[in-house]
Amino acid sequence: MKNDLLLALSALAAEKNLPREVVFDAVEAALTSAFRREGDNAPNINVKIDPVGGDIRAYRQMVVVEEVEEPNVEMTMSDAMKWKPDVRIGDVLDFEEQLPPNAGRIAAQTAKQVVLQRLREAERDAVYDEYIGKEGELSSGRSSGWKRAR
Repeated sequence: MKNDLLLALSALAAEKNLPREVVFDAVEAALTSAFRREGDNAPNINVKIDPVGGDIRAYRQMVVVEEVEEPNVEMTMSDAMKWKPDVRIGDVLDFEEQLPPNAGRIAAQTAKQVVLQRLREAERDAVYDEYIGKEGELSSGRSSGWKRAR
């Protein structure tokens, strides 16, 4: 499955004429968004994809505070010191989480929408970057067979 994911993402990057990193970033953002919607227990989940091995890992970010008000996103200094001895108030620590076992249909739809939106933005930026340096130049082109509806 990991190799299939890498192949699919590479093929998508080639098809859309985008750098591979842009596609990976879009998929990571989509998965992060989908997993954050899974419930109140995952507000600070971030997802990373290993571009070499294809491993997908989720990390919960916890903020070090003096007094915990939101246990899903905060931890005390004494708890944080077990993981990082030189921690300070305000630091953010990453803890690897199990990927949600059932992302579900809604999460999959969210991921799809985020990926498509990010790829559209990246394509638009690529076209802009290609033509911004040609501002003021005269270009000629030829129709590729597109016909206007009557």
